[in-house]
Amino acid sequence: MRFLLKLEPINYGKQCLLPINYQYELASCIYQIISSSSRAYSEWLHKNGFQTENRQYRLFTFSNFSIPEYKIIDDRIQILSRTITCVISFLPERSTAEFINGVFSRQQLSIGDRKTQVDFRVVGIELLPEPNFELQQNYETLSPVCIKRHLPDENRVIYESPESENFAPALLNNLLNKYKAFNEVDF
Repeated sequence: MRFLLKLEPINYGKQCLLPINYQYELASCIYQIISSSSRAYSEWLHKNGFQTENRQYRLFTFSNFSIPEYKIIDDRIQILSRTITCVISFLPERSTAEFINGVFSRQQLSIGDRKTQVDFRVVGIELLPEPNFELQQNYETLSPVCIKRHLPDENRVIYESPESENFAPALLNNLLNKYKAFNEVDF
């Protein structure tokens, strides 16, 4: 299920500065929201998620913020808009209720780093319609895709470029593993 989260900076009009790389902080905030609504579920998600072949997957994702008006100042984004949005997607149906309850029980959230933070007020959450999937389809991601390969013999990880010949097979393998983990199947 996909939700459009609408946020309003609490100190709109003042210098609302986010680090350009705020995604880790946003992911942490989402975990905190889930945690505030269901401690048992968030602990299970953090410790286990969905598993296949000794791999853990947490089947939610989020887009970058959509900020209609902004200004880049060094390594910061100055928010000049009254409202910004973010799409948050969950695969397991169970997390939907916990997420909605968590968001509305926690009307304010903070995103940022040690240097700058922006406090937001949740001003709306909208359930987005389910996509109409077809047999063959083009997709566009709402946030960057990070594909990494583990090289156990060398005890290191390689992050693949989209131009790499290993990118598409690694992406397909990742998607298949998530499918297997969620549906508890093996093929």
